[in-house]
Amino acid sequence: MKKQFFLIIFILTISFPPNAASQEKDLYENDDNPFFASTYSQNQDHSFHNPDDIDWIMFYGENERSYSITVHSEYNTNIIMVLYDSDTKTKIQTFSPSQTILWKSDSTQQYYLKLSCQLCSETVLYSIMINNDMHTDMFEPDNSFNESKNIIINETSVQHHCFHDYNDAVKGDWTKFHGLPSHLYEIKIKNVGSECDPIINIYDGNRGSPIITVNYWKKKGLGEQKSFNVEEPGIYYIQITSMADILDYEKTYYDLSLKYSIGEFTCQIAGEVYDSCNGRPLKDVKITIFNDKNESVYSALNESNGLYNVNETTCTGEISFNKSYSLKRIPFGPIDPLYFLELKIPLSIVYDLDRDEKNGLSDIIMGLQILSGATIHSYDTIQISLNEILCMLATFSK
Repeated sequence: MKKQFFLIIFILTISFPPNAASQEKDLYENDDNPFFASTYSQNQDHSFHNPDDIDWIMFYGENERSYSITVHSEYNTNIIMVLYDSDTKTKIQTFSPSQTILWKSDSTQQYYLKLSCQLCSETVLYSIMINNDMHTDMFEPDNSFNESKNIIINETSVQHHCFHDYNDAVKGDWTKFHGLPSHLYEIKIKNVGSECDPIINIYDGNRGSPIITVNYWKKKGLGEQKSFNVEEPGIYYIQITSMADILDYEKTYYDLSLKYSIGEFTCQIAGEVYDSCNGRPLKDVKITIFNDKNESVYSALNESNGLYNVNETTCTGEISFNKSYSLKRIPFGPIDPLYFLELKIPLSIVYDLDRDEKNGLSDIIMGLQILSGATIHSYDTIQISLNEILCMLATFSK
């Protein structure tokens, strides 16, 4: 990483937050670790409601742009702030928020702030301001289906976007997510720049015409939101455009979030499981999540079309896929809360051809009999290839 250059300006701050005794947990709790960090898009009011409380804030920085970071607190000056790189581990700088920091980013990425309060015996209120150039979009290039970026389904994990020119506004910013019919989704655009009139288009996996289009206000500077369901499980695409006459592209920024009504989650793993022998989707695959202590924290069967979607607070561990003699166990994490982990899993399995609710050598023998053309009552509708039988034999012999 390039060297960071800091210009420290000492200032006298006078602010009048609400009475400390009247407030405990703030709006952004629980933000005690980087996975639950609040996304900065406007000035935030926080509180340290106990001596061990920690607040994490994530913001976007763009290469070679300067930012000022200021924290105001009337009641306490023992607040310590640490600036971290995007991995939330590499420490860039530690400073006291009694100062205003002028800081220059050396890359386009996300940064994290960790705030704590030393010797705080009562609730301490503070506000944080990050004055930055709002005309930044760390998700570019994202102007097509193929360039679409994953969006985590969590209202607090906001994506900050903007349009750089006419073509960018027409083609739009693209994101994608794994949708399930049982969920009610809500997409929201807020903190919109004065030259942006956002239009929401939602596409299914066929990539045809949009299945949903939203431009209710038809006016610059106003956000949009829409609740919707999807008919089939799978990957869905979100396109945000702005078709208004734009006079100043520096003011076309907006914040995008997506949530669903059953409950918000931190980490998402989604994808499909298929038969490595024939490429067909596999259903009733047992999927299990193990945490970093090798404890099972989730177990379920996947969908009939081979798709699965796991939403868990476990962001580091292993995921296993198990069906009839075939087992795959894959380590994962830590999963970045801004994205979902997409895994397509091939499995070689032994089919229950003789329908005895068991999977074994008798099924392989039955497959050879069917392939040879032998007349077997009640099994004449089964079709199987030699390659599939050889796959089954290889799986069974492991």
